Amino acid sequence: MSKQTEGLIIAGSSKQNENLAEPFIATVDETDVELLDILKIKSKHKPYHTIMRILLFVWPCKLKQDVTARLSELRQLRSDEQRSALLTESPPTKLIWKNLNVETYYSYVNRHKSYVKRGFEVFNDLVISAVKPRLHQEGRLLPEYRPEQDPTEEQIDEHDDSKYSFVETVTYAMKWYPNPCLDGSKCDDDAWETGLHHHYCHNEHHPEHWGNKPMYWRFIVEALYDMAAMELEKKFKGQEPDSKAMLLQFDPQFLRRFKETGQLEFIEKIIEYTIEAYCRLNKLPIPAAPAPEAAAVPARSTKPSF
Repeated sequence: MSKQTEGLIIAGSSKQNENLAEPFIATVDETDVELLDILKIKSKHKPYHTIMRILLFVWPCKLKQDVTARLSELRQLRSDEQRSALLTESPPTKLIWKNLNVETYYSYVNRHKSYVKRGFEVFNDLVISAVKPRLHQEGRLLPEYRPEQDPTEEQIDEHDDSKYSFVETVTYAMKWYPNPCLDGSKCDDDAWETGLHHHYCHNEHHPEHWGNKPMYWRFIVEALYDMAAMELEKKFKGQEPDSKAMLLQFDPQFLRRFKETGQLEFIEKIIEYTIEAYCRLNKLPIPAAPAPEAAAVPARSTKPSF
């Protein structure tokens, strides 16, 4: 990479840069004149589209692997001085870190993972000791759900680790934490779908991973803690309610995705029985169940935002 290119990359960190795509274009092989011309034209009207095309389809695998490794190092560093030194060593990593708000995105991922772990700590013993036997007694825990395998701490520790991958880092960061320099612009839908598809393919706690096959017990329970974590993040802003059962009071529309695996009623029962078990254990009144999903007003989108 030439010194001139490095200079453009570093300059791209400035909010005064009118065309945020310019430093990304500077990473493209300068001998590919035709591609460069196309990217320069598109960048004037579709900067996000241009940036995503470069990162996902133009950057060679070796470069993406190197940047991913550097980003992993950055996540472990707490000193600003150490981070600055690492970013100086790798201009492409600095380009992504500064311009795509990756640091903010990783902060969210780390927080979400901690909330999922908290859901596991609060509810898992109840799910295994009280909810699971009840489901089994009622004949709901079918053999194809692999009920002999419960969620483990290791499984929960690895929750959503694919969000640190290159493809999910750049697409999720750009989707949810857009650079303020790009007023009026939004993430390229095709690029976002690429990141979302990668996430579903690598995470078995999503019904979308399974198609029309039933989810295994340990992953559908992980999905419960995932949804509880989202409630803690979005509804309660990270402040745990006095009654943790409130973390399980999901909008029925959010559960529609479990229709894909034929387990909508099953997850509804897991939620209902977990709330009851928690309230009985803590001598709390059992809240009224939400309206059945079928009677709910259609949602604009049935996909979780994360």
